[in-house]
Amino acid sequence: MRKQAICRVALLYHDPLLRDIVRQVLSEVADIQVVIEMPVDRVAITSLIAAQPDVAIVDWRAVNGTVAAMLTTLFATLAERRSQIRVIALSLAEGRATVFNAWHFPQLSAEELVACVRDARRGRAARRPVRGGAGLSAVS
Repeated sequence: MRKQAICRVALLYHDPLLRDIVRQVLSEVADIQVVIEMPVDRVAITSLIAAQPDVAIVDWRAVNGTVAAMLTTLFATLAERRSQIRVIALSLAEGRATVFNAWHFPQLSAEELVACVRDARRGRAARRPVRGGAGLSAVS
């Protein structure tokens, strides 16, 4: 039996509640591991790169100009230094998720989040959202 590769996730957050929810959802999945967590407005790019994430999940709530500029710099640096990383942007406040270069989800279930992380790790576009998604909830 072939061992499944672990998908390494960086969790960049504004809201500690979003961090806790996403960490809990992903901790219930054997092939996904959160390798670094940090507030999105205090990202240490060298630490983020050193953690070697396959996927970055970013809390993308409505942000002010300073944080938006910082995220632009962060994404540009990631593209240059770790081009294979995939980015999933979530917002609890706005009830949406965006998988860059893929689909925009008006709502995202825990199962859909896990599928997005796995698809991003495999270099595939995320699958279409499942109809009737009701936001993040525990993985069954």
